[in-house]
Amino acid sequence: MERNATSGNRAWVVHGEVEYSALLVRRDDPADRERLCDLLRECLAGANAMGMTRMVDQTRALADTASVDLD
Repeated sequence: MERNATSGNRAWVVHGEVEYSALLVRRDDPADRERLCDLLRECLAGANAMGMTRMVDQTRALADTASVDLD
């Protein structure tokens, strides 16, 4: 994600954020909760900004699974 952010490849940053979020959801560690909430919000904002509807859907699904309110 860092390399993609540094190179300005925002679409791949969003993909990485979604994958990282999925990992945190699967791990289900309470210590990850704050990071997960922030990451899901970043994913949603980036995906919406670029019209990445599939990533928006995946982000919302992950948020639902983790009981994270994105609104």
